[in-house]
Amino acid sequence: MFAIETKDLSFAYSARYKAVNNISLQVPDQCIYGFLGPNGAGKTTTIRLLAAMLLSDSDNIFIQGKSLQKQRREIFKSVGMLIETPSLYLHLSGEENLKIITTLRDIHPKVISEILAQVGLTDAAKVKVGKYSLGMKQRLGIGMALLPQPQLLVLDEPANGLDPNGIIEIRELLIKLNKEHGKTVFVSSHLLTEVEKMCSHIGIINKGVMRYQGTLQNMKETAYASGEVLFKIPNTSEYIHTVQNAFPQARQVSQDEMLFAFMDQQEVTTINKTLVNQNIPITGIHVRGGLEDWFMQIIDQNNK
Repeated sequence: MFAIETKDLSFAYSARYKAVNNISLQVPDQCIYGFLGPNGAGKTTTIRLLAAMLLSDSDNIFIQGKSLQKQRREIFKSVGMLIETPSLYLHLSGEENLKIITTLRDIHPKVISEILAQVGLTDAAKVKVGKYSLGMKQRLGIGMALLPQPQLLVLDEPANGLDPNGIIEIRELLIKLNKEHGKTVFVSSHLLTEVEKMCSHIGIINKGVMRYQGTLQNMKETAYASGEVLFKIPNTSEYIHTVQNAFPQARQVSQDEMLFAFMDQQEVTTINKTLVNQNIPITGIHVRGGLEDWFMQIIDQNNK
């Protein structure tokens, strides 16, 4: 059973614009699934369909094995969602904001202290939200989504607009919720590097079409299959035999360039460190292929 499954899900805002086009999501239970794509790719529309803010014409959305069309009320008892910017009362404290949600949703207020601890806001519980940083507001919004103690958390661009420190805080929080609390996290983003650091499964969408779906490991293996890194080394003939003893895949391509195939970014670091330790002079490094180039090719493919 998948935590989220859609079957040929489509949605059109008009006859001329199909925002989501026959996508079939398969989100395994207890994973962090990164829903990746550029701005305007269809990520938010898809999440609004999952949240029943937009309605599909077909019975083709299943959450934790239940039909969204037929069992919506039951589903949302065990799902937490944060779509775009959280709505907060700035003149109230973080604790008071959470208490309002518990009252509206008939949730026992005793969970508030636990949720504040989970999102790292215990010390700011009594502080007015107007004094929170943007990252703290986002964590409070995630706290609101956690109040029903859901097994599934759906988040739309939770790191959008945050500074580097705020992005790290959100990333670490989501990893903790997954690893320590066993929650499935479905998170949309346009930041490839951020998704790579925290997700186990990836879906790539552009212009409403799914371009890739699978594990992060499989994505990396596909992306790095043709990865090459060019090292600029003066007088390469002097060093080529020494280098090939350590890296048989290395080849000399000019008098001052050597080319290495690589399988991941760590291997590039290893090559560089080994050459430096052998006192081989390096004047430049240029990576060709790899994850970013592959991602851009996937996106460009769909633009043609």
